[in-house]
Amino acid sequence: MVNEDFIIAMKDDAWFAIFTADSYALMGLKKESIEWVEKGVHCKMPFINYHFLSEIDPYLANIRGEERFKKLMERVKYEWENFEV
Repeated sequence: MVNEDFIIAMKDDAWFAIFTADSYALMGLKKESIEWVEKGVHCKMPFINYHFLSEIDPYLANIRGEERFKKLMERVKYEWENFEV
């Protein structure tokens, strides 16, 4: 079980956020899933792999049509296309 202390400790881990989003999406909890994708995109070391989030990750398929997710993907796409090393 994931408790509040664990969530606080992992709040800036993008992979944890994306895996948690996958879990919520699989349970049909779209709002929670999108919230966790947002956490992964907005954390200290953000996960901005646009192609993965918008097309590849099979577990996020049921949230891709949600307006909130589409809006988030606009930002992710911008960040992905303007990434500088």
